[in-house]
Amino acid sequence: MPADPVTRAGAVRHCALDAGTARWLAEDPDEEVRGQLAERPDLPSSLRDALAGRGPRLRPSGHPRVDPRRDPRAGILALAGL
Repeated sequence: MPADPVTRAGAVRHCALDAGTARWLAEDPDEEVRGQLAERPDLPSSLRDALAGRGPRLRPSGHPRVDPRRDPRAGILALAGL
């Protein structure tokens, strides 16, 4: 992987991801790289959970999966990013 964090973050979305590469990227010092890794649908759930514990910024950036029928306020707050 390139040394530049911006290039690594962009490449994470498109690279072939094996278990060793995923673990290596999960330890990347750049939070943007780890954030891009956390958004990969093929990331093992154990690694995704570990990344989620490293900070709130590593949440996937898409719409949160909240069932507004359970608590409409929670759905609104989640969509607002609160």
